[in-house]
Amino acid sequence: MTDLFILCRRKARGNSSWFLEQELKELGVDCYRVTASHVPARRVEDIKMLVNYGQSRHPVWTNRIPESCTILNHPGTVYISANKLNMDAALCEAGVPTLESVILKADAYRWLD
Repeated sequence: MTDLFILCRRKARGNSSWFLEQELKELGVDCYRVTASHVPARRVEDIKMLVNYGQSRHPVWTNRIPESCTILNHPGTVYISANKLNMDAALCEAGVPTLESVILKADAYRWLD
């Protein structure tokens, strides 16, 4: 059983996800790096946690992730935050003021004066 999958863009040796994997292994964490476009060699159904390391695409094996699996940094969240227009729309929808909306309100008040 693998404790943790690290979802990354590439499994190249020496990139930052590789270093993360090495550090976690030194701490005794059974972890394995995976990509969104390839089905992992290890059983997806057994993972306890998926740490998304900056991937905005949902894995092709999403339907095999158990409901009990904790997902940190969900691909949908990465997709929204990686695109300024999507992020602004999400913040506005949640009622969070953004720099652009603050500037527009200031302009509106100035025009009214």
